[in-house]
Amino acid sequence: IEADAEKVDVMKMFKEKDVAKKVFPVFIYTKGTQTAYILPTYGNGLWDAVSGFVALDKDMNTIKGVSFAHKGETPGLGARITDKPVRERFIGKQIFDADGTLQGVTFQKGEKKDYTGKPHQVDGLAGASMTTNGVNDMLTAYFKSYEPYFKKEMATKAAPVVQTEKIETAPLTSDSTVVLSDSTGALVADSTISEPLTH
Repeated sequence: IEADAEKVDVMKMFKEKDVAKKVFPVFIYTKGTQTAYILPTYGNGLWDAVSGFVALDKDMNTIKGVSFAHKGETPGLGARITDKPVRERFIGKQIFDADGTLQGVTFQKGEKKDYTGKPHQVDGLAGASMTTNGVNDMLTAYFKSYEPYFKKEMATKAAPVVQTEKIETAPLTSDSTVVLSDSTGALVADSTISEPLTH
């Protein structure tokens, strides 16, 4: 399927029942030697929808940052998913284990526990288990959907180069779009951008 990642309606795709029609956009942010893969996500919180963006490092494994939003979570409880200190708990966590098996990253029950050295676990939010469960379900579903894309990209990067040839190309711009792929729960639209995303 060919699609413009910037035009994909993530909420509509979340509600789409036909798996063959689902589209999962990936934004690739580059600045100098830095690269980040940005994944839009969407799910259900306690009272209404939750959504977010997850930025993975160039290894397509380590989380560089997350941004969450909600429509109706409880102030001081579930609504804290938008707070910077909470979002920072995800930085440095990894979605794959050492064997390359997808593990994801999830909020744990309770709060003020030390998860240093535990790459797939994040300190939870006291009194907001339903919201954190919603975020966990959202992240688990989207990481699984994006997994075929990451595995394919990792394999491509790891493949030995047999022959190289210099090819002249035009510089990428913010609306540059690369085709992606399949309709069985993988990625579909991949847009390379040169400026930070805003939402």
